[in-house]
Amino acid sequence: MNLLISVVLMVVLVSGIGLPAVTPTVQSVSECVVAADAPADVSCEGRPAAPALAAGIRPGDVLQEIDGQRIDRWSDVTTAVRAAEDRTVEVVVERNGEVLRLEATMIVDARPVLDEDGAAVLDADGNLVTEQVGFLGVSGTPDLVPQSPAMVPEMAWSAVTQTGRLVVTLPVRLYEVGQAAFGDAERDPNGPLGVVGVSRLAGEVASADQPGFELREKTGTMISMLASLNMALFVFNLVPLLPLDGGHLAGALLEGVRRFLARLRGRPDPGPVDMSRMLPLTNAVAIVFILMTLLLLYADIVRPISLFP
Repeated sequence: MNLLISVVLMVVLVSGIGLPAVTPTVQSVSECVVAADAPADVSCEGRPAAPALAAGIRPGDVLQEIDGQRIDRWSDVTTAVRAAEDRTVEVVVERNGEVLRLEATMIVDARPVLDEDGAAVLDADGNLVTEQVGFLGVSGTPDLVPQSPAMVPEMAWSAVTQTGRLVVTLPVRLYEVGQAAFGDAERDPNGPLGVVGVSRLAGEVASADQPGFELREKTGTMISMLASLNMALFVFNLVPLLPLDGGHLAGALLEGVRRFLARLRGRPDPGPVDMSRMLPLTNAVAIVFILMTLLLLYADIVRPISLFP
């Protein structure tokens, strides 16, 4: 049920709320052409005007077509602009409900090489890797964009594997939490949380007053947290130790294997596995869980993790 709840919440998040993405709505227009790694406050004096500015593109315009290529997402903008090189191309935009056809004369400039996810590629020294491609001079608007539910299986599998790695390294992570709670070490923001920590983060999300973090973003964050919590419960409960569900499952599987082997050998049913023999280990595991809960409770109070430091 935890897995099912998590998957349903992921579907709601992906297809209902949307995932962060850059949209073809123009957020800003460059005044001039500057190097890809130039500081944000570089002067435009003596530099050529950006093609987008010269063409009359304005913030708020929705890019619909560039050089005959339909624009549905920001990656389409990047592909069309870079392929245009230094030609004069038609740029179709929607402005206040009106469709405008503008002409932009592109220039060839050194721009960052992008990977499959659209992130800039860095070399071994941490410097931008650039290539000579077409340049327009616009930036898209970040927003939550609904995606296909087909993304959910990959997201769910990624969540399972990440949570599994967290469970496998839990002893080390709890040791780090202890160092942060009783010492001067920094607490890992991606480390384990207790009930108080989860409640605190939910309260921060609900009461946040950050620019661009409105009701829709808050709702998406809450749903994401609930999905992650249910996925964590699902994976953690699979640990083959009593009193967790995984312990009962391990006993049932052992019992099934014994019966199967007995049938193969023509022997009588060996009967059910006596799980009561695992009671000392069960008690030890329960004590460990109680200590873990107390540690996380204390750490969440004295060294809490915050979304908005």
